Amino acid sequence: MAIDLAVDSFLWWNDLPQIDLWSPTAYDTVVYTWTKDLIGAKHLTKGGYLWWMIPELYDTARYPKNNSQITSNFDLKSNSLKNTLSEELSYSPPFSTSGMNTAAVLDTTNSMIFSFNHEGFYAVNFDTKRRIWKKDFFSMWNVILSTPTICEGNVYNIFLDTLIAMDGLTGEEQWRYPLDTLTAYSTAIANGLIFVSTQNKTIALDLATQEKVWEYPAGGYLTIANNKLFIASITGDVYAFGKVPTDIDDISAELPTGFELSQNYPNPFNPTTEISFTIPTKTDLKLTIYNILGEEVRLLTDNLYLAGSHTVTWDGTNNLGKNVTSGIYLYSLETEQYKSSKKMILLK
Repeated sequence: MAIDLAVDSFLWWNDLPQIDLWSPTAYDTVVYTWTKDLIGAKHLTKGGYLWWMIPELYDTARYPKNNSQITSNFDLKSNSLKNTLSEELSYSPPFSTSGMNTAAVLDTTNSMIFSFNHEGFYAVNFDTKRRIWKKDFFSMWNVILSTPTICEGNVYNIFLDTLIAMDGLTGEEQWRYPLDTLTAYSTAIANGLIFVSTQNKTIALDLATQEKVWEYPAGGYLTIANNKLFIASITGDVYAFGKVPTDIDDISAELPTGFELSQNYPNPFNPTTEISFTIPTKTDLKLTIYNILGEEVRLLTDNLYLAGSHTVTWDGTNNLGKNVTSGIYLYSLETEQYKSSKKMILLK
């Protein structure tokens, strides 16, 4: 589906097979999509195939029958989903279900699309519409999980338990880095570092030396935006680092070196307040509210937390969900290695 953001209007829709369809990428006036075996190029605002290629089989792109002009797939004036594709435009690629996994990425500097399925890894030039090279990885790896990442002419991808760097123009292997898990998810590059996320951790490698310079005990899918690194964990948590590190000292500074329980804010408060704390390592912890007599009022959390900074909100209710009265309360953070308490005031 395509929507004109300026007028919020429906433009076109293509009926692609729901077979491991990965997210599209747009460049210039073309939007590129890929299924298990197919790279497809469509007009950004009109839809319809401009060309398509099955890299495993073809060295050059295929075009719509008779090179017909691309028109919208659906009648916009009737505001309906009635298919208005002409017979000349109905020529579409033979979709296959033979692939296991697929993903692709655009290198706009070198006009390249890097794509793979279970048969191999492919490089296609989207200006000349030709396949440049193919690497047969099927005999070495049966499953490929991550989307490729590009940087300064090289393309990086995770094949099972190995990160491999290849020259984007020739496909020649530059270097590889073994991982300690078969479940790898994502890569991202910034400031001379490549971040690699697996099932339970994220590491950073120096691109120049291929040495590991940082590790964080959370893994999943990575993205970098506004000079910040985000880890979307498979457990549902999202971890954000204040900036993308530029060197080893910056990376080390991102993680806390000790336990700390901060003063709640606001204080005094009514009716809610936030309690923040930092922990240097993954640990089980309890955060509890007590009255001035030392009686438990509310158990805010009793869970496993990863290293980093965390904030918990108290809404001024007890364990029964009832509002508590004004007064002085204590909040206590307790782990196997650390225990600390602070006072706060609820005013109504």
